[in-house]
Amino acid sequence: MHKVGDVVGRFTLEQELGRGPMSEVFLAVEAGTGWKAAFKIFILEPGAKPGDNVLWAQRMVREATAAARFRHANVVQVHEVGDLGSAPYLVRDFIVGRSLAEYVGDASQGIAEAKVYWLRELARTLADIHRAGLAHREVRPTNMLVRRDGELRVLDFGVARRSIDREAGLVARLSGPDRIRVLGTPAYMAPERFANQGSSPATDQFGWGVLAYELFAGRLPWGAGPAKRLKPAKVIDAILTTTPEPVTRHAPGLSRALDAVLARTMAKSAAERFPSMDYVLRDFDQALRPSGR
Repeated sequence: MHKVGDVVGRFTLEQELGRGPMSEVFLAVEAGTGWKAAFKIFILEPGAKPGDNVLWAQRMVREATAAARFRHANVVQVHEVGDLGSAPYLVRDFIVGRSLAEYVGDASQGIAEAKVYWLRELARTLADIHRAGLAHREVRPTNMLVRRDGELRVLDFGVARRSIDREAGLVARLSGPDRIRVLGTPAYMAPERFANQGSSPATDQFGWGVLAYELFAGRLPWGAGPAKRLKPAKVIDAILTTTPEPVTRHAPGLSRALDAVLARTMAKSAAERFPSMDYVLRDFDQALRPSGR
């Protein structure tokens, strides 16, 4: 674990911005230039074999470096990727704003239109990422930042995560019928991720659908309450076996055509989802028109 005041390479960690089971993020200042950046350090999996963590760190650095070459106006730029003794890190632009998660349940004036705008921008950004032959890997509200000017920016694009197969965003081990250990949240993960099938444009689409449902309904499709407070085993079971209630049941002012759009993005099988995010955006826009009611 790192702390404020630590010197990491040419950076001094000035302020803690966030900490979770998989990473810690600091506002860091570069020596000599005074440039302020977000410095994210990924936490090694407790109890893992040293060799496994080394291989994971090497893979993450390799994939994050490749993703950092992708340039997009809505994607927060990563400037450096490295390894601190098998603990990978990345340095990205520091942006002042609020996580999209903070707008879940927000019903203030004008916020409904803003949510639609952010979802459209995210869909367009994911479509561009996918056309480049890449995937975000972990589409969830806390990875989306709304700047002070209302523009959406995407964080952590292309960063490899650990999962059941050490490829995605979840570490889960079943050691009995009622015991499960999870790092991260499974709430936005497509069913195929739990079958060790990795990440793809289709899994990003599933995450977008869950995120859209949560923004509109003020709750996840898998149960009421923040994702981090839902029991992981129940969430995973719901993702694998249940069909979410129509979003209009929780947000009756929306077009019923939106129910079909979100249901398709969250289909259990990747083959049953939309062919691409371009098709999602097309049907999403049509569902929100007056004729879509």
